[in-house]
Amino acid sequence: MALLARLSLLLLGLLFLTHSASAATCTLKKTRNHMMPFPREVVRVQVKTDTGVDSSQVSDLCGALWKGISTFEDACRIFGVGLACTQEAEGGLTWGFTTTRSCGGEIVEGVWRKATEGRGGDVKCEFSG
Repeated sequence: MALLARLSLLLLGLLFLTHSASAATCTLKKTRNHMMPFPREVVRVQVKTDTGVDSSQVSDLCGALWKGISTFEDACRIFGVGLACTQEAEGGLTWGFTTTRSCGGEIVEGVWRKATEGRGGDVKCEFSG
């Protein structure tokens, strides 16, 4: 019985740690790319997390994010304007880029989940104004 109680407490603790992970936010914003001869509608993507990224992990995590999104090059053409993957104060991270409209939130969410190996918190991309 004591073993069962200990296991229950351990599982409860793990459940709490899992749910207390910092959730990332993802915003998609339609804009126009005026750098092209014929301006076209593009999407600005920004994923932010407030905590949970150690400074020693930033380079590897950013590399994994860029590598992951590049595997979707047919749907997610990345424009060279506004590229970002930087550590923020308090251990957060901001990843941002401008891409084609065909690069949906599901792709960005999947790339984030794979690059962070699930430790970056859940992310749900939503369009903003």
